[in-house]
Amino acid sequence: MPILFYFFTWVLVTFLQVVVAPRLAIMGIYPDILTAFIVIIALKQGRITALWLAFALALSIDLLDPSKLGWMTLLLSLIGYLMGVIRDTLYFENPWFEATMILLATFIFQIVYRFFPAPQFFMSSMLKMISESAFIAIYTVAVAGLIIWIIRQGFQLREML
Repeated sequence: MPILFYFFTWVLVTFLQVVVAPRLAIMGIYPDILTAFIVIIALKQGRITALWLAFALALSIDLLDPSKLGWMTLLLSLIGYLMGVIRDTLYFENPWFEATMILLATFIFQIVYRFFPAPQFFMSSMLKMISESAFIAIYTVAVAGLIIWIIRQGFQLREML
């Protein structure tokens, strides 16, 4: 794919994660569009593309919170690479499989992202953190599924015309 496509994708996904996702908040919890995008790219394009795109996207969002600089970048790059490995070994083209991978990756990302910087805070309210992480993962799958469905409908409409 051309480099211009990746640049526009980088700008669009960063905009969606930073500006649009917080406006979709339910009780202060919003979807993790970035993780869902990285999982989809890893399953469609492979681990190297997902690794570099995750690095660029997460670093651009990490720059907004310098106290945790690099933590999201490391985790999302690792998730992109691991999802690419899953693509190479076990992936089959199925929307349910993609949704399950988005759910698992988002849940694991949220747990690890919250636990390692402050384990004492996580352990004091473990049930709350796990339930919030599960809600974020489910909400992310719903929003990502809706976005993918809208994109596919647009392509089908274009083919009909």
